[in-house]
Amino acid sequence: MDQPSMALLVPIYLASAAILSFVVIALVLLFRMRRQIERVVVAVEEVKTEVIPLAEDARVVLGSLRTLSEKAEWNLSEVGHMLANARRWSDWAGGVGERVGAVVKPPVRVVSRRLHGLFAGVRTFMTVMFHGGSHERK
Repeated sequence: MDQPSMALLVPIYLASAAILSFVVIALVLLFRMRRQIERVVVAVEEVKTEVIPLAEDARVVLGSLRTLSEKAEWNLSEVGHMLANARRWSDWAGGVGERVGAVVKPPVRVVSRRLHGLFAGVRTFMTVMFHGGSHERK
């Protein structure tokens, strides 16, 4: 059995051709896949170069927002203190006004009544003076 028979050689040649075809197709597909992967890598690198400055800008904006928020919180606290002081002063002024009113109002009423009586007397005097006693008091 030096030489294999023809019946054995044909399947071996067909199997070799199939394996060779498979290797060629696999190599072609691998090269295409490699090109696609390279394109994806290039696209990812381009996106990375655009995203890094955006991320840095976002950090700066967030830092500014944090600072602005802290300042707004401080200002709100200060406004609260100012409102509390204004309420205290308003309450104090209201109390002073009530006390001053309680002290001043009775004498002012007395003076007002006396002036009213005085003016009524002056009006009667003037009526009698200019019209004689003949006209009735209005």
